[in-house]
Amino acid sequence: MPIKMWRHGLHGFSRITETLDAVTRLLAIPRTPAHSSPMASPVFLGLECGGTRTVALAADADGTALARREAGPANLRLVTDAQLEAHFRALAGVLPAPSAIGVGMA
Repeated sequence: MPIKMWRHGLHGFSRITETLDAVTRLLAIPRTPAHSSPMASPVFLGLECGGTRTVALAADADGTALARREAGPANLRLVTDAQLEAHFRALAGVLPAPSAIGVGMA
């Protein structure tokens, strides 16, 4: 899966960079969702990771929502690396395999 990421230079840049790399790896775990096929349209996944909750939205190329999930916080200052990894693994297990990922982290 080709991946392009934009990384904002904030405090904790190295941890943000490592976290985005981990998110990309975790959410790109090869799996075969029930509704996928070789001819399926691309799936775009957006993640908003805040201090209160995480919202994940998967959509197709037409912008039609395929799945929306909410989970607990994913703020880098509130959770450990292990908690963050478990958080994203859980999301990866219930979302369609993405063709592209966009992540916003507070």
